[in-house]
Amino acid sequence: MARTRSKIRSKARLQTDLGPRGEASLRRPSAIVQAPEATAGVLVRRFADVTLIDRLLSSGWLGMGEEARIRHEAALALRELHHSAGLTPQCIAAYQVSTGGSDEMSDREAEARARYNRVLRALGTYADTAQDLAVYDHQPGMARRVHGLRALDLVAGELGIARVAKCS
Repeated sequence: MARTRSKIRSKARLQTDLGPRGEASLRRPSAIVQAPEATAGVLVRRFADVTLIDRLLSSGWLGMGEEARIRHEAALALRELHHSAGLTPQCIAAYQVSTGGSDEMSDREAEARARYNRVLRALGTYADTAQDLAVYDHQPGMARRVHGLRALDLVAGELGIARVAKCS
């Protein structure tokens, strides 16, 4: 009987945090704003941490103070460079034969792609980790945290955001 009661309590404890009104969701940085499409004054919660790197900043995973801000800025800059280079997957469904356009990239896109590739080459073995964190929203395990932080430090250095002391 006692064992069943503890299982029920454990299950109830886990369920209290689920959903958009759970404790974990309400602790995330957010703001209550009027929905842009609403005409009757409907309020919605807009979360400030929409990407993994935003959530890592708010949780303290990126470090503290200026160091964390620089790493966050470096990750967002790498993400933007990836997008500017035209490497973000395009979600387009064609139901007919394509009848126009060209496969050539613009000069701006070509420059962004060249810069993105230069940054990744300069990162060396940290390139995959930097891409996972900043671009693809894949969080490495705690065992690879130092590797991830070092990757973001190198991105900051390569993009000229700021120099951060080396992680040991």
